[in-house]
Amino acid sequence: MIALSAPLVYDINLDKLAPEAIKRIQKTPLFIYTGETDNYFKHEVAEFTYNKIKKIYDAADGDLKLNYHQYTQPKLGHKLDLRPDGKMIT
Repeated sequence: MIALSAPLVYDINLDKLAPEAIKRIQKTPLFIYTGETDNYFKHEVAEFTYNKIKKIYDAADGDLKLNYHQYTQPKLGHKLDLRPDGKMIT
């Protein structure tokens, strides 16, 4: 799974997650890349949204901990170009 300058919304009670689901998550590589100076998706917000799923990877055994990758690029940001009506240009 790859998250690029986007929230990772994972709103589930970890105490109620089945052991099989935890193992499945831990076996799934996750790469998160954000910009330190992103004005659209703030670095602090990114950290907050990733904390819950990071706990699942932190609890993994051995090499499964290596499936979680989070990188913040210094001095990197992005912007959205909007049309006059406020909708995103696609």
